[in-house]
Order: sequence, then C-alpha cells, then structure tokens
Amino acid sequence: MAHETRICQNCKQSFVIEPEDFVFYEKIKVPPPTWCPECRDQRRWASGNDLTLYRASCDLCHNEMISMYRPDGPFAVYCSACWWSDNWDPTSYGMVYDFSKRFFDQFKELQLRVPRMATSVFGCEGSPYVNNCGNMKNCYMCTSCGYCEDSYYLIWGEHNKSCLDGFKSGRNELCVELVNTNGSYRSAWLMQCESMIDSYFCYDCRQCTKCIFSHNLRNKSLHIFNRPVSEEEYEVFVKTLSSASKVDEYKQTWRLIMQKAIHKYLALKNCVNVVGENVTNSVNSYWVFDSDDLENVRYSSRVLSGTKDSMDISSYGYGCEMSYEAYGLGGGASNCLFTRQCVEGIDHVDYSDLCTNSNDLFGCICLRKKSFCILNKQYSKEEYAALKERIISRMREDGEYGEYFPGSISPFGYNESTAMLYYPLTKEDALALGYGWNDAMPETKGRETMQWAAVPDRIEQVDEAIANEIFSCEKCKRNYKIIKQELRLLKKLGLSLPHHCSLCRHAERIALRNRSRFYHRQCMCENRGHDHAARCLVEFETTYAPDRPEIIYCEECYQTEVV
Repeated sequence: MAHETRICQNCKQSFVIEPEDFVFYEKIKVPPPTWCPECRDQRRWASGNDLTLYRASCDLCHNEMISMYRPDGPFAVYCSACWWSDNWDPTSYGMVYDFSKRFFDQFKELQLRVPRMATSVFGCEGSPYVNNCGNMKNCYMCTSCGYCEDSYYLIWGEHNKSCLDGFKSGRNELCVELVNTNGSYRSAWLMQCESMIDSYFCYDCRQCTKCIFSHNLRNKSLHIFNRPVSEEEYEVFVKTLSSASKVDEYKQTWRLIMQKAIHKYLALKNCVNVVGENVTNSVNSYWVFDSDDLENVRYSSRVLSGTKDSMDISSYGYGCEMSYEAYGLGGGASNCLFTRQCVEGIDHVDYSDLCTNSNDLFGCICLRKKSFCILNKQYSKEEYAALKERIISRMREDGEYGEYFPGSISPFGYNESTAMLYYPLTKEDALALGYGWNDAMPETKGRETMQWAAVPDRIEQVDEAIANEIFSCEKCKRNYKIIKQELRLLKKLGLSLPHHCSLCRHAERIALRNRSRFYHRQCMCENRGHDHAARCLVEFETTYAPDRPEIIYCEECYQTEVV
C-alpha cells in the first residue's frame, strides 16, 4: 500500500497518510482523517483548559471553589469532593438516542445537563490554584504537573522543588525559567540542558557547573561564552542577575547564543526509529513531541510512560494502548476512540468525556464504574452492541464518524483553552474555524496600584510589601501580582522580578521552541574531519524550517562535534 497525499479540510494544506496509518485505521475500523496532524492536534487541545481559572461556587454543596469553567457558563460544576461523591448519579441524566438528530448535537445536549468537575486534581495539598495535576504540595498556578513542591507557574513538570516558571522540566530544585531541562540545581534560563548547577543562560549543556552564556558544553565548570573564567569573574556576573534591566539585556544575548549553537536535527534520547522532538526512551514512533516511553505511537504530543500502539493522543498517556484521537487519555486506557479526559482503567470507550474506570461506553459524560451505556443511559450488553452499530452507521452517513469533537462543542472558548498557548489565534480566526470565544476572561487592565518605574531595579532592594501591589504587564497590559512565595524564592536566588505576567512568560518560553512540524533537510556540517570530504550528505526530518538561522547537524556530526 502506497502513501496518499490529501488536502486538510481545515487549513487546506496537503498532508500525507502513510501505509502504516492505513493499517492502523483498518484495525480499529475508522475512516482515514480529513484533517492534517497539526490541525488535529490543535482541535484536541482546544477541548481542554490548563491555565484559565475562575472563582466560583459548587453547584452541589455551594462552597467556594476554583474552577476551570467560568461561573456564568452553561454547565453545572461541582467541586472535586462533590463530583467524586455518591451524592449524585450521572446516569440520571441519560438520554434515549434520537436517530432524527445528528450525534454531536445530542452529545452537546447531554453535555449541558451533566455536572462537570471544577478542576482535575488528585492527591494535592495546599495547592488550590492548580489544574490537571497530581500529588502537588504548596504549589500555585501549575498545570499538567505531578509530584512538585513549593513551585509556581510550571507546565508539564514532575518532581520539581522550589521552582518557578518552567516548561516540560523535571527533577529540578531552586530553578527559574527552565525549558526542556532536567536534573538541575540553583540555575535559571536554561534550555535543553541536563544536570546543571549554578548556571545561567545556557543551551544544550550537560553536567556543567557555574557556566553562563554557553552552549553545547559537557562536563565543564566556570565558563562564560564557552570560555574558561575565574571564580571571581563568575561571581561578578552572578551579582548582576538581581537587576531587571540587566536580565532583559541578557535574554536577548541568550537568544543569539542559541542561534549560534550547533543543533541536533531532533532532540531524541535513547530512541530507535523515532521521528520526534524532545522524546526519550521510545521506539518505532513518528510525529511525536515532548513524550517519553513510547512504542508504535504516531501523531501524538506530551504523552508519557508506556503508551503504545496508539495514534493522535494529546496529553497524559501512562499505559494507554490501541487508542486514537484523544485528549487527556491514560491511566491504563485501552481501545478508546475520540475521547476527552477519560482516564484510569477505561476500555472500549468511544466519543465520551470525563469517564473513569468504565468499559463499553459510547457518547457518555462523567460516568464512573459503568458498562454498556450510550448517552449515559444503561443498556444490556446485547442492546448496547446493536445500538452502537446503528449509531456508528448513521454517523458515517452524516460524515461525523472518524472526526474528533468539533470546536463548537468544546466546553471552553478557544482563548480559554490550552490550544491558545500552542496555536494562538485571533478571535476572528477562531470563530471562522468554528471554535467558541470567551469575551469575559478572568483578567483586568488599568487597575495597577504601582508602576514598575517605582520598583527598585535590584531584587535585594525590593520590600516584601510589594506582594500587596498590583502591576501591569509590560507586554499585554494585564494586571498581575507577585505572590509572596515567588518573591521570597527570587530573593533567595538573587534573581530579578518579572515585568511580564505569567501568561506572557509562558508564551515567551513556548516561542523558544520549534513548531510541531517537520521539514526534510540536509546536514549543514562542512567539517572535513567528520568523515566526509565536503558537506555532509545525510538527510533527515527536523523541526527546524529551512529559513531558520540555526546550524543543524545529523546525529553523527553532532556527536563528533559536541560530545
């Protein structure tokens, strides 16, 4: 079977369906996708909300809570304690399937009936302002994180302690502004680094101590701009990090350093037959990003630990098998198609939302420990199988089967959703693509009580009373505060205060990374000592576009030059 080139029905660009893809679609009995991988990923992220939180009241116990759903929205929302309790029955909202209506219309009707969970958290202590997190202690505004302590504004972090502002970084302590960096201590502004100590503004460095403005270093200490320096020179520089104006200058220098560095064609570690970026310990996987421990996985992002034989999964993982087109799927899920945040021991669950520990569900919402249900209505095993086949047949006729939930029935406006972080759109563009929009985001402007000009430039001169003030982000003008824990951590590390709000800081970190897209290129190495007479002839897939300024090497040339 040959590959086929098709036109994405969303962005109108061409994309390829590979022979391996067709085999998988045949195995799970779904039609090939009509959207390209990138648009499919965007659509899935638009069904989730990681960063937008509201103050609200539980619609069951009426206690105050933090919620990912806006208080004036169309849904009933329960706090976590009530949602997990036996004080309500999700099957009481069950509907009889109506073959005179389209499936997605009926699913939306059920969606408006069934109470939703305010935030997705478990095992968290002293961390009310986190979402999609587990086992967090004393953390604030973290999302998709686990086992972190005393940490703030992290995305996709695990086992971090006393860290601030990070993206996909783990096992770090006393660190600030890390991107794709692990196992580091008392460091800041690092990207693609590992096991760093007392280091700042570095790219692709490993096992280094007291290094600054450096790239591609291994097992070095006391280096600035990749050159050896004295302990005194290092200490003089570190003292300048308490100045906000100096740090702004350093960030520009850091970006130039990253451009000058040698970049490996793909950031892979312990991988075999993988085309992906920031992927570790994986085999036989393609078009995968920010993921670990994959086997036979394709077109997926931010998936972890033991996911295999699956396609088009955005977020979570942990033992997912034989599943397709899902957001937030995992915890041993298997044979699941077109789901949203269905986790923990689910099997043969299709077109469902927020279901756990269940099997054989179709079009269900918020069911727990249930089997053979359609639109939350209970059936016998035989009735379920017959009705499911009839519904799928009708959905195929209507062109619905094989498509993920459309943006029009996402529980969130596009600007509330996680997609806004990875695939930003204007309101006009989002509405044109069928997504919703929230014109009442939880933000204020013009209510600042203090101007940054009145704040001392150096962190050691800043009084703790500043935590009582409201500031305006120098980039987007949103109001925000410096929380006491954040201030104390920055003072302890001697690092300057951020003059941008947390959302703009997240966006700046995301902008440092490449888009989830591949380009076919040739290695740029022209070093004749690398076993080639002229320019290296090796070709590869990479996330670096051809018009980018970075120097891109194949695996062999990179290892020869850097390691």
